[in-house]
Amino acid sequence: MKQVHIKNGSDKIVVIFCGWSCDANCFDLSDGTADFLILNDYRSPDFDVELVKSYKQVCLFAWSLGVWAADNYFNGVETSCAVAYNGTVSPVNDEYGIPVSVFDGTIANFSERSLYKFRRRMCGANARTFFATLPGTSPVALLDELVHIRNHADGHGGKVNWTVAYYGTEDKIFPAANQLSAWKKKGIACLPAGKEHFEPEYMKSIMASI
Repeated sequence: MKQVHIKNGSDKIVVIFCGWSCDANCFDLSDGTADFLILNDYRSPDFDVELVKSYKQVCLFAWSLGVWAADNYFNGVETSCAVAYNGTVSPVNDEYGIPVSVFDGTIANFSERSLYKFRRRMCGANARTFFATLPGTSPVALLDELVHIRNHADGHGGKVNWTVAYYGTEDKIFPAANQLSAWKKKGIACLPAGKEHFEPEYMKSIMASI
């Protein structure tokens, strides 16, 4: 994975697993008092676990496909809270994740134009905020990562003890009904937080509260 470590001199760290096609640029952490470790690019499971373990308190915030990545790769670390936002541990699933035909179609028809359209759909009314700090990952790398996730989407996971989940009521990437079904199955409360898949103000507020 790629990682960005933001230090604010705290003994608490918030570990952020980004959504696909996103990176540290997608988050406004300017008001944060905790330290942050922002992770993206899930073609490799490796990140600095020992760095995380050096903190007295560890909180996890995972967004979109980052929920799957955290559930599969974030092991060996005790957390005080683990929050999922607009994602599930079954990312390619007609009942609990992104519908199979949609995920596979995204791969089959991938192009720079389709990536732009995906991001517009992901952001909705928040598109201007997203495109003002556009992630720098190349389209070729993003497609490679998406194929990797597809090939490993049925992994066992279970590395995280999730405490709460939040969903966008009009999410166009992970259908709201599927998110509700997925977290109900796991016995985890799933609460509404905004409408879109990308809701920067809600994400900022949630991270500030953990």
